[in-house]
Amino acid sequence: MENNIIKESPATNVEIRYANGNVSCNSNGEIAAFEITYKGSISAINKLGNGWTLTTGENKIIIVSIAQTPVSNVLFSYIGVFEMLSCSYVTWDLKKHRAKILGIKKESWKNNSTQWGSAGTKPEELEFGKIVKKRIKKRIVRRK
Repeated sequence: MENNIIKESPATNVEIRYANGNVSCNSNGEIAAFEITYKGSISAINKLGNGWTLTTGENKIIIVSIAQTPVSNVLFSYIGVFEMLSCSYVTWDLKKHRAKILGIKKESWKNNSTQWGSAGTKPEELEFGKIVKKRIKKRIVRRK
């Protein structure tokens, strides 16, 4: 049986960009996993290819390769308030590195509403299991 796994050298330079509702990655080698910490509340749509999984937690996103396949350029799209605080990645030789975060820009529904409103994606066209939601905590607004 032929092995279709692409073998590259481990990544030593990774740049993560986020703006306009997308988070993308440029790297010079293979990556096994990402750990992203952020401020805000988002709903995310997984844009990773086969062999990758994305999980969200309390202000943390974990992205893991389960098949040693190349990472796609766009990791995920999001709607909501999102400010990336840090991004670490692990290579297949189990070394942890820090990714460079570029294009830092606070995003909000107001900034993204025209992009998402004009995207033309129908709910039935979204792939089941690709939508990742983070519960948004209720806020109490008190009057003076």
